[in-house]
Amino acid sequence: MKAVLQWVLRTMMKDQTGIVQTMPKKDLVDFNVAMTAERLMRNGVNPNALKNANQVENALNQIDTAKKADKGITKTKSADVFDLEGKKIDTKKGIMGGKQIPDDDLPPPGSRGGADDIAAPVQSSEETIKNMIEAENKKIFLR
Repeated sequence: MKAVLQWVLRTMMKDQTGIVQTMPKKDLVDFNVAMTAERLMRNGVNPNALKNANQVENALNQIDTAKKADKGITKTKSADVFDLEGKKIDTKKGIMGGKQIPDDDLPPPGSRGGADDIAAPVQSSEETIKNMIEAENKKIFLR
């Protein structure tokens, strides 16, 4: 932790010029040392293993540049998709077995799960109970 303390003092006193330099308050220095050590540990660096302030500076610079770097392939352009005959496939439409699904192969309208779906609406629990009571009453009265 001595290296972290040296780095914090050097950083806090960087702007002071002249022969007489004023030391920062001990509480402020201790707080900054704790924050810097915690930041190093959060990013996998043992602050006790660092020997001097330059190593602390390098470790913090590596942490900062790692966060700025683009991670993964999110910045790459997507590639064109081709079938086995070499024809370009529209990726917005369906693909099955390495081929474009023809438009006439889609399910009929009303059964695709959209707003115009013809599936029966779900009943509420009150409607279900009411229908059960009516069916039970019909059985009783038809006997």
